[in-house]
Amino acid sequence: MNEKAYAKLNISLDISGIREDGYHDLVMVMQTIDITDEISIERNDSHTVTSSCNFAFVPTDEKNLAVKAAKLFLEKIGKSDEGVHIALKKEIPTGAGMAGGSADAAAVLRAMNRSWNHILSDAELLAIAEKVGAEKSGAEKAGVL
Repeated sequence: MNEKAYAKLNISLDISGIREDGYHDLVMVMQTIDITDEISIERNDSHTVTSSCNFAFVPTDEKNLAVKAAKLFLEKIGKSDEGVHIALKKEIPTGAGMAGGSADAAAVLRAMNRSWNHILSDAELLAIAEKVGAEKSGAEKAGVL
């Protein structure tokens, strides 16, 4: 199953408040652009989620948001022992704020949902996506943001 992950540019980003859970409310204007990562998922008999990437410096373990998304998807559908391999072909610059990791995770969720015959609703996919991005950064943990 193949899926494209589109990069984005922030046109504006404002922090409009802090929620009770410590996260920030953001008002953002973003635009997708034609730079994409290519995501390929393949179900297999490995009983685990594995990944590979065309760039050696990109993590291929749970530090990678695509892997985290795949594991959360499988957990949600009650198939944590299923095997999936994620192949990432990166074109979105890493660490450039263009949503490469987030876009990859979203593409994995879309591809996996198609692979499992649309087992989850859009609302359920969104709930998984929120969990993927829910880890606070060091700045947030330190109270800087």
